[in-house]
Amino acid sequence: MDGFSISVLGLAVGVAFIPSLVAALERNEAAFRNLTGKALPLVAGGGAALAVAFYVLAPRLVAWFGPGFPPPTAALAASLVRDLAPLAFFGLLTAYFTALSQVHRRFLVPAAVPALIDLMALAFLLAGERALGPHSATLGVVAGSAVATLAVFWSLPEKTALLPRLGWDPAFWRVGALFAPSFLGATATLVTQLVERYLASALPTGLLAALSFATKVALSTQLVLLSAFPIVLFPTFATQAAAADRPALARSLGRGISLILFLGLPTLVLLEALRLPVLALVFHRGAFTLNSVTVTARILSTYALVIPALGLSTLYLRALYALQEAGAAIWSILLGTAVNVAADFLLLPHFRETTFGLGAALGAAVTAVVAWWRLSRRLPTPLRPAATGWRLAGPLSLLALVEFGLPPLLPPFAYTAAAEASRVLFLAGAGLLVYLGAGHLWGVEEVPAAINYLKQLFGPKQAKPEQP
Repeated sequence: MDGFSISVLGLAVGVAFIPSLVAALERNEAAFRNLTGKALPLVAGGGAALAVAFYVLAPRLVAWFGPGFPPPTAALAASLVRDLAPLAFFGLLTAYFTALSQVHRRFLVPAAVPALIDLMALAFLLAGERALGPHSATLGVVAGSAVATLAVFWSLPEKTALLPRLGWDPAFWRVGALFAPSFLGATATLVTQLVERYLASALPTGLLAALSFATKVALSTQLVLLSAFPIVLFPTFATQAAAADRPALARSLGRGISLILFLGLPTLVLLEALRLPVLALVFHRGAFTLNSVTVTARILSTYALVIPALGLSTLYLRALYALQEAGAAIWSILLGTAVNVAADFLLLPHFRETTFGLGAALGAAVTAVVAWWRLSRRLPTPLRPAATGWRLAGPLSLLALVEFGLPPLLPPFAYTAAAEASRVLFLAGAGLLVYLGAGHLWGVEEVPAAINYLKQLFGPKQAKPEQP
């Protein structure tokens, strides 16, 4: 419930509004104020209607998503859903205020919203658990969402631009056109997660929990390291698209690709190499035994592949949204989702629990490739990521496949030797990739140039010719 209202609707609203808000701001201040004022009643009214719908349909929603619940549990779940119904209202308002904040290049307060909601939920849970029971957590989430909405609103530089105005703005057609693919993309993520949980429920006991832990580690790593680049670059993309400056947009996009490869590929390598000690350090306690750590690490070996692919696909989709290419974004998302679900069904008999990470990585890669192909046709300069990144992307991806592709084909002793060798190569490749990526960011784009520089700096000095 809270994931739907905040993640799905919030992401879709923010992505849909930013290009139109930037275009209005580029025209003149009056157009910007007119659009923001007219959009506020639309967003608030839509959020209120959704909150009422969730409240009324709570028992039916529980029956759909929890068909096996006994009657007492279903009644409790329905009451908790009703507690969370206001999240639809606060989530949409927060997303709209976040879009306005990002248009003005302010990102700090919106980034703190999830932490603020969690802290408020924890405070309510500690203070009211005895009196309210499980309702204390849901009411804390709602209170945190309300406080987050006020905080983001207070951080806006021009609050007077949000004076409500009734009427229709032609920009709403463009907002609706972008809302469809962004909502579809966020919903597709939830659909694939439901498919994964359904298929994993047929696997041996404990694998569903291991799948959940591995997914959280991979997506949390991607969220912390890579998700900021598409968010920060999106207003820049929208500004350059509104000014019809396609060469500048291509340069900004290329810079974003370089940054994602610079951080994403070493992260993939290190997570593949160190996943066992990391999982043991974080989760190995209580009922999470050493066997659970081993199973989770095996699943994480494929989910780690999602990190760079998801970072690139998100960046490309934001560039398509900035260019108002809603159709291309929809096709990219649909094809990626179809590949993800098909891979889950087709590969499950062969790769078992490691199938789901492989399917997610393939789906994200297909989305990225289709979006990249469309962008390369719209932008005047070729979209080439950092050459130094791509030179190692292929070999490192093949090394990552060693961790889950060889077990069905090799005897145990041979697989163990291959896996240990791959870890050594992972670490060596990570160091080299960081060196190459840093060289690209700081102006040294080719290895020979860097080697020649080092030779000149540390090599033997040539003797100067004697003066006659």
